[in-house]
Amino acid sequence: MEIKRLFDFPQNQLENNPREDALVSKVNGTWVKTSTQEYVAKANAFSRGLLQLGIKPQDKIAIVTSTNRTEWNICDIGIQQVGAISVPLYPTLSEDDFDYILNNAECKFIIVSDKGLYDTVAAVKDKVSTLVGIYSFDEIAGVPNYKEILDLGEDNSTQHEVDSIKEMIKPSDMATLIYTSGTT
Repeated sequence: MEIKRLFDFPQNQLENNPREDALVSKVNGTWVKTSTQEYVAKANAFSRGLLQLGIKPQDKIAIVTSTNRTEWNICDIGIQQVGAISVPLYPTLSEDDFDYILNNAECKFIIVSDKGLYDTVAAVKDKVSTLVGIYSFDEIAGVPNYKEILDLGEDNSTQHEVDSIKEMIKPSDMATLIYTSGTT
């Protein structure tokens, strides 16, 4: 397999050097390993779930987390595989910065790691006309969890749709939209 796009890396690792510890995150004080197989499978499920939510190529999805998390990598690859653009954000941004970036990038969804970030984004949600929803990695009462997107993509009979989109994505296509502290 020739690696031409960022989402080719996990697939290449799966085919040529699968690992039991492709990704490792500390969860409640315990290191949790994610194998290459699980990483690719979850990224594919996330991609299928995004298609179920109506995500199209060039749509923007923001991700912000206060700690390193395996889920971030799964979402990032899943977003790219359907031709959407990930918008990684700093967890220390102010409400005004979230408002500006989410509007400027025209984000459809944002995935946050925890309640603190959820509260900050929820405070500006109504100011962002393109924002359809906020998901969280952590379980927060009344807040959709990113696992719901994985569940939407659980049926792998639609993987051919993801694969078809992946084939159309060129190495020169935008994968991520990064707002630096100087651009906000």
